[in-house]
Amino acid sequence: ARVLRYDPLRFAARSGKVNNHLVGIILPTLSNPFYQEFLKGVKSIADQDDTLTLICSTYDDESLAWRYYAQLTSSGVDGVISISHDMSEYLHSVLDKPKIPLVSADFPCQAGYSIELDHEKIGFTSTNHLVQHGHKHIALVRFAVDIPSMVQIQHGYKTALQQAGIQILPERIICVNGFDRA
Repeated sequence: ARVLRYDPLRFAARSGKVNNHLVGIILPTLSNPFYQEFLKGVKSIADQDDTLTLICSTYDDESLAWRYYAQLTSSGVDGVISISHDMSEYLHSVLDKPKIPLVSADFPCQAGYSIELDHEKIGFTSTNHLVQHGHKHIALVRFAVDIPSMVQIQHGYKTALQQAGIQILPERIICVNGFDRA
């Protein structure tokens, strides 16, 4: 073992007074093309001031999201971006105020800082694209759980079908077991 000499900058960094140029990103999977594009955008902004991004994939395991958040905050990151995970309940029940900024993305109705996507427009635009290409039998395959983004996507899907004069059939809205967040 070696004892390091006193370095006030190291202690200041741990107290959050010095920018470490580290941002943690917690996301469900690296295989989804949406998350890949999202990461490209974050990385392009982070590169502007030489910020390093630390990516943690949870494989849709909420307990891993909590663990990664705890590990990232104790490792001196300047902030955390949580994509498609509900972190607010945990943060507000366990902590009075988060030690570092937490930004939620792709999870509507979050408290605190949030990047909101227009999920209803996503559902509408996707369905309308198929309608414009002549398709009449359009199904929606979605999570079995009614998380806010799924409800909004389904509403956009139904709106596009209604505007096109296509009957909405309940059997074409498929909630797949095993395709949910759990």
